[in-house]
Amino acid sequence: LPHGQSMTSLQPQPMLRPHLIAIGLADPAIRALCRKGEWTAIRPGAYINSAELAMLGPKARHRLMIESYRPILDSGTVLCHASAAIIHGLPVYRMDLTVQVTRNRNRSGRRNPHLHVHVSPLDVSEVVQLQGFTVTSLARTVLDVACTPLLGTGVAAADAALNGGLVRASDLVEGLAGLGQPRGISFARRTVAFADGRSESVGESLSRIAMSQSGLPVPALQVEVPWPDGHGHDRCDFEVTEYSTVGELDGLAKYGRWPKPGETPGQVVVREKIREDRIRDTGRQVVRWTWAELFRFKVVEQRWLRASERDKRVRGRP
Repeated sequence: LPHGQSMTSLQPQPMLRPHLIAIGLADPAIRALCRKGEWTAIRPGAYINSAELAMLGPKARHRLMIESYRPILDSGTVLCHASAAIIHGLPVYRMDLTVQVTRNRNRSGRRNPHLHVHVSPLDVSEVVQLQGFTVTSLARTVLDVACTPLLGTGVAAADAALNGGLVRASDLVEGLAGLGQPRGISFARRTVAFADGRSESVGESLSRIAMSQSGLPVPALQVEVPWPDGHGHDRCDFEVTEYSTVGELDGLAKYGRWPKPGETPGQVVVREKIREDRIRDTGRQVVRWTWAELFRFKVVEQRWLRASERDKRVRGRP
């Protein structure tokens, strides 16, 4: 969901045991419905129609779990980490999708298979009301997520928050200073230093990480390449000026999910070919890769290096 957008009324709601008992549905009847497969227990005492559950993606399932805990969480409980990220509309790439909350208390947290209770002091500025929930602010949510060792998880969330314009890089830097020394603070610093709001998708964030880790030059992002006839421009995901080469992550959006009105996937491919020819006509090389190749990036690195060698030959450089 976009940041702050409410879930629709069609979002399934959990059926909670106290309410079911109150309307006369006893435990044996509940267990029978679960045995038949008509209902599924998403946690002890919370149920959902199995057919409805099967239609939900991971984020919607997590939202359902959050709703199931709403009646039993006290007023001092704040949604945080992945749970806050979902309410804020951030990507949750490889996050732990256990319901996560924090309480401003001194005693230790606790965890079960469905709920992770953190204990952490929160400033009043780090707590907001959103979609009927009390959640950590966008900046605090990003920083909490950034404490994970997996760089892609934190960078994807930070890039999206910056790209949406609802948090500034300076907000994240200031938030780091006030975070103290929680576990993972070094990971959070690394993420904030690397984050860039010009990345427009998780795939682009992961591509930047892969390029950095492979030792490729730092790319420019969202580069506008003028048409040879001067009557327009093409926008490219990446450009390595040292190689006179642009880079494009080929996702499903480009070839299927987001065609122009009335356009077939085949027409999208032709349009992309014409676009690539225009870019090459400016003297640039073009490197493309897929989502799957992000996880075996050595093949993509070699494409960049070959493009650099081609550019040297074209320009007669050593």
